Amino acid sequence: MALLGAQPASTGRAVRPVVVFHTGRVPATIPQRERRAVIRRVAANLRDAARLAETTGVRLTIENLPRAFGEMEHLGSRRIEDLVEVLAGIGSDAAGVTFDYGHANTLCGEEPEYI
Repeated sequence: MALLGAQPASTGRAVRPVVVFHTGRVPATIPQRERRAVIRRVAANLRDAARLAETTGVRLTIENLPRAFGEMEHLGSRRIEDLVEVLAGIGSDAAGVTFDYGHANTLCGEEPEYI
């Protein structure tokens, strides 16, 4: 992030580089208490990256991922609220969410309320 933030904008205007992070996978049947503990860990891990992003002008985002297959799911693939909680736990204006509509539509199209 430090190297990205140090690069001049090639178009002559201020463009913030974006670094997209993925949250990882959890068991689909993980109890809510454990899910929240994972969310807190993910947020804590990204907090340092967000602090660096704040000082370098880089934007850090977390992305919704397609559902994993089998007994695992990507954190935030089924519950967008998971990503909102991670973002709140990071607690930085340099952090945001990249919503990949293709991921949501391709693997969750049968659940329009998700999209």
